[in-house]
Amino acid sequence: MTKRRCVYCGGQAITRDHVPPRCLLERPYPPNLPTVPSCSSCNAGFSLDEQYFVVLLTQVGVAPTLFRKQGPEGSITRALQKAPALKRRIFNSLASDEETGAILIRPELRRVHRVIQKIGLGLFVLRYNRVPRPGELARDVEVRSCILLFASCCVACAKSWLVLSE
Repeated sequence: MTKRRCVYCGGQAITRDHVPPRCLLERPYPPNLPTVPSCSSCNAGFSLDEQYFVVLLTQVGVAPTLFRKQGPEGSITRALQKAPALKRRIFNSLASDEETGAILIRPELRRVHRVIQKIGLGLFVLRYNRVPRPGELARDVEVRSCILLFASCCVACAKSWLVLSE
């Protein structure tokens, strides 16, 4: 793998990055999780954003797997215990709607977008077995449609993140 290039920055790939990130999956993981070549810096560089992303999903999601992640022994509970700064960031993003009294959350959209873009790029590489040329994703209708569909699902989630309870 030493001659492989990182799909994110073009540097030397010495690790493999899971697409989608394992934090979005439930254990036990399937034995054949797709991966793409990655340098250590890029692989580690997305970790905090992925952790933030999954914490947000668990705050608004209704899937049983997300509820389990929040449970007493869940991965989100452990992550928030180990990362008090993340817990503070989530808490500080909460607000109350003056009209309705609903609890609102203002997600850090830059972090959400980074995770969505990373997953989209990883899916492109897995599908076409190459890194896209500059500007290619904007021209490739099929890939763009997949990324837009994924992004629209996340935007729908982001809208529901705004109102946690009424």
